[in-house]
This record gives sequence, structure tokens and C-alpha cells, in this order.
Amino acid sequence: MIRSGSELVGAAPASEDIDAIVLDIVGAARRAFPTFELPRDVFVAYLRERIPADVKLPAALRQMHTSDLYLACGCARGDARAFAAFDNRCLGPLDRALGKIGIDADLTADVKQDIRVRMLVGSGGRAQIVDFSGRGDLRGWVRVMAVRQALQRQCRRRRELPVEDDELLQRIVAPGTLELDHAKQRYQQEFKHAFDDTLRVLSVRSRSDSTR
Repeated sequence: MIRSGSELVGAAPASEDIDAIVLDIVGAARRAFPTFELPRDVFVAYLRERIPADVKLPAALRQMHTSDLYLACGCARGDARAFAAFDNRCLGPLDRALGKIGIDADLTADVKQDIRVRMLVGSGGRAQIVDFSGRGDLRGWVRVMAVRQALQRQCRRRRELPVEDDELLQRIVAPGTLELDHAKQRYQQEFKHAFDDTLRVLSVRSRSDSTR
């Protein structure tokens, strides 16, 4: 069982408020993902490592997506039941999300499998799920990753110029969460560079074809 809320604040004495918040967090996480169960002290330790230093503890705990962190913790520990829950929550909705932007079923399946490996297995024994901070929705975080990868693969597969990156992001990324808004800003420039590279390649190919 949880020894006290002081587990989240080092040597500082625990308060009844913190203890109550932590107990609520653990209870809510277990209700959200009833198919697997983590030891409470393991989850609390995982949560503590991801609490932002610049936010007061009670506020930070209320703002973080702690149930998603519970799922991430289970996946990071290699729990097969947590893997199944991750598939259901984060990968299952991608068929619909990617289909809306014209990604076919075969490419969607490839993207899902690649994300599954990267997030749950990783390279060198480090799964990328541990990078999830809990400051946004896990499903949204994975969705942004999937859309970015799908578009990159589609550009390589087809000689078609995608829509402008800012317009596309407006269509596929729902605003309103810090994690998604941050991802939108972060990847916007990367999309632009990718599209510019595609234009240059197509231009070179067009000139080459015209000289044949």
C-alpha cells in the first residue's frame, strides 16, 4: 500500500490532502484500466519521476493525465495486459483517424505495428512509452506520432504533394490540450522541410523525364 503522500515529495512531511489525492489517483487509474494492476508503490514512484518541478504538487497531480501514466507504467514494466490495454486505447482509434486523411488500411496497419514496437519494445531495451510525461492525453500523443509517420510514408509511396502542413494539422489534431498543441508547433516546421524536399525531388524527376 502507499506509505504516505511523502513518497511524492521526498523528505517533506505528508499532508492529509496529498494522501487523499494520491489515493484517488490510484483508484481512478485502476478503474480506468481494470484488466491489470500495478503495485501502488511502483506506480507512485513512476508518477513522482514525472511531476514538473515548476508546479505545486497538488496542482500538478490534478493537471496530469495520471490514469494514462498508470497505463504507461504498466507498459514500461512489460505487462502483457497493459500492452493489450494500450492497443485498445491508443492504436485501435488510429484506423478511423488515419482513414479520415486518406491513409489506406495497409499503410495504417504498418504504422500501427511500427508504433507498437517503438513504444512498447524500443531499441536497446528502451521503450519510448517512458517518454510520455502525462501532461497531455496519451491517445492524442500517439495519434500525432501516427499521423506524422503515415504522411511521411505516403509521401515516399506516392508522387503526390500533400496539403500544406498547417492546414493538415488543423484538420487532424484537435486543439485544446497542451501536449497536442506543443506537438503541432513542434512538427509544423518539420512538415514544411519534408514537403520542400519532396518538391525538389519531383522537380528534378520532371526535368529528367523531359530530357529523355
